[in-house]
Amino acid sequence: MSNPDSIEFTIRDCIDKPLLNVKASAIDQTYFIRMRRFIDESVRNFLGLMDLDNKYIVDVGLTGYTKDISNANIVYETIDIDESNKPTYVCDITKNNSDVIASERFDITIITEVLEHTNNPLAGIDECLRITKPGGYIVITTPLNFRIHGPMYDNFRMTEWFYKNLFKSRGLTLVTMDALEDTSRTLYPISYFMVVQK
Repeated sequence: MSNPDSIEFTIRDCIDKPLLNVKASAIDQTYFIRMRRFIDESVRNFLGLMDLDNKYIVDVGLTGYTKDISNANIVYETIDIDESNKPTYVCDITKNNSDVIASERFDITIITEVLEHTNNPLAGIDECLRITKPGGYIVITTPLNFRIHGPMYDNFRMTEWFYKNLFKSRGLTLVTMDALEDTSRTLYPISYFMVVQK
């Protein structure tokens, strides 16, 4: 165990010194590069295993993971809260958007690096569940041991136990759950990649 006196710690007043314009540390820059690769490879590998012919796919948060899939029979739509991003649907994924998006419309719902920025990630999962067809898949990624980041606000970090209990309570089947980990810091995964089936 490291000597706590050999590590530099500080106490920050979160009211008087909010996290604004703070430069990312070297480890966070490294984590960011590796985390983006992990998410990208995981989503693409999952999609590569699927028969996507005539499938309806929605990308929450405009990640663009399906933009290079050559199957012309895919219906690809997007959801984002920011109208300037020109999504198919401008809406808040944590609200019931049944007036805009039909229930059980999508075969695959992809929501990567979004839930931690919401005020109610449980409602976000429930809305993804509502818009996904029975037997369809929801692809989810969220960080755990990764720095507070934009778009602000960055509100939540959820562990694998949280997700396992949540999915079970919603009657979802957990198909895949992978954690990207720094081998020098156990018990604190950097990021999770999950696929659940409705």
